[in-house]
Amino acid sequence: MSDLAAVRPLRPADAGRVAELHLLAFPDYESSRLGRGYCRRLVLAYADRPDAWVLVAGRGEAIDGFLVGAPPSAQREVNAALLVPWGLLGALRSPARLWGRVGPAWSRLRRGRRPTPPAAAPATDAPASPASEPATVRVVLVGVDPLARGRRVGDALLAAFAERARAAGHRRADLSVATGNGAARRLYARNGWREVGEEGDGVAVRCALDLTEAPSA
Repeated sequence: MSDLAAVRPLRPADAGRVAELHLLAFPDYESSRLGRGYCRRLVLAYADRPDAWVLVAGRGEAIDGFLVGAPPSAQREVNAALLVPWGLLGALRSPARLWGRVGPAWSRLRRGRRPTPPAAAPATDAPASPASEPATVRVVLVGVDPLARGRRVGDALLAAFAERARAAGHRRADLSVATGNGAARRLYARNGWREVGEEGDGVAVRCALDLTEAPSA
């Protein structure tokens, strides 16, 4: 697959460009509404973690796309660490609008910290299949410059993510994609991701990748 874009880990100097790509790819996300500075800090927060990856892809020195991968616990911790200071800044600019978005997210974060009661033991001693296991790592964000679409930047990023996730011992990955984003859904499907359910009353689709399966040639 030599025609794929080259992928490498994020360097600190890349964070500004990745923040710009984030704003282009996700203009309606609350992270984008908080501005370029927040997006830059968000990317660096993941890059600083040993259990997460921030990958960039392109040709030569150009960066045409990026991917953030992390365990769900790391995603919660990064969101919690950045939500309070940046949320307060946003509240000063538009209290009603921001709290309408940050308030529910903060409640979910608080619920996520509560201990989960142990699940009942399965009735069989047979090991669970990877498809039925909870994901141990997620694609948190993946974005491609609109001008670089069609150059297989997304394919390169997803292949590199899967390779690193397998090397780290993860068995299953997941991600969410907007239901109406047909191009992204086709990208994930051709890279081995399976749609496993809907989220948010059909607003998004959850996709899963079995990392125990050998990657396709």
